[in-house]
Amino acid sequence: MLAAAVEEDHGVVAERHPLEDLTARGAVAHRPRRLLPEHALVELDEGREDARRRRLLDVGEEVGLGHEEPVALLAAEEGDALVVDGAERLLRAARAQRIVHGLTGPLSNPNYNNGKGRFAKRRTRRTGKGREEGGEAPMLAIISDLHANLEAVTAVLDDVRAQGADKIYCLGDVVGYGPDPVPVTDLVRERAEVCLEGNHDEALHRGPLGFNPPAAQVIYWTVEHMKPGFFSGVELRKRWDYITTRPQTHRLEADLFVHGSPLDPTSGYLLMQDLNFGPTEKYEQVFAETERLIFCGHTHLPCVITDDFETKTSKQLENTWTWEKGKAIVNVGSVGQPRDGDARASYVLFDGKKVTWRRVPYAFEQTSAKVQTLLGIEKLAERLKVGV
Repeated sequence: MLAAAVEEDHGVVAERHPLEDLTARGAVAHRPRRLLPEHALVELDEGREDARRRRLLDVGEEVGLGHEEPVALLAAEEGDALVVDGAERLLRAARAQRIVHGLTGPLSNPNYNNGKGRFAKRRTRRTGKGREEGGEAPMLAIISDLHANLEAVTAVLDDVRAQGADKIYCLGDVVGYGPDPVPVTDLVRERAEVCLEGNHDEALHRGPLGFNPPAAQVIYWTVEHMKPGFFSGVELRKRWDYITTRPQTHRLEADLFVHGSPLDPTSGYLLMQDLNFGPTEKYEQVFAETERLIFCGHTHLPCVITDDFETKTSKQLENTWTWEKGKAIVNVGSVGQPRDGDARASYVLFDGKKVTWRRVPYAFEQTSAKVQTLLGIEKLAERLKVGV
């Protein structure tokens, strides 16, 4: 179920990247960023079957990732992203660097490829200390993956107010999938102190590369309703500028906030099943990017992954987890499209040590009806009712 719940808007993305010489080497001409369909698996040089079997690229989060063993690809439904079900899901980053010619430096380095790579353009926001000397940390409400679901967002913001949170951090995907991108964006502009860029927000100005047809359809529809034209007013332009210029990471003291992964802020996956076969160098690199906690969304699956490679869902933790030592990844879940079998909106309250997942009921029937009427996509309408 977890595998099937992975972002279904991704098929394959071959992002333009200055490594054209890879074509001649029989590798890949572009930097892959998301799960590749079967036809896009990289064909390495002829006569290197053993190497090919070791290096099939199914790309999740970084550049040129693959499996130690041959992978099995499963398509849940026509047009959905392919989900990898293999022995080792991700190729070690160090090996990826050897496969992808031209990268000089660790993949976790935002200035990899001598400052010419995509991460060199990563937008980062930082704030100073979150607490006064000797005082208590502010109560943060951390929301993510709102997906233009006005009913869910309104209910969550009401709950945030009732819980007395001091600040709201949004981890991205304000738009996409849902029918109300304009009012949801305006609420985030008004209420959130920090808002990061998610892959759906990024798609507004980069295009829905690799999204499945329903997800791409909603992105095009959203652009039509949000992008200013020649005679557009100031407010529409300000809204568009806001949603298309979000930073990709944020640091508060020892903690890192990101939509996806520190290694690929908008589109990288941090999944519990990545560790089904034990520790990986990928997660060692991920944890090296923070001093303490990483808060993320993107998968729509609330959970905790610790640096001793233990994993628990929020349900297993009874919606409460307290940091005591070490490092951990905290997935806050999704406000606008939960996928853990619970249709209620999910977000996190954080007081500096204690993480509490809040599950908030909302009028999903109303949102579902608007999705059906305005977008005409039954699948997106129905999934809101069951939280998958």
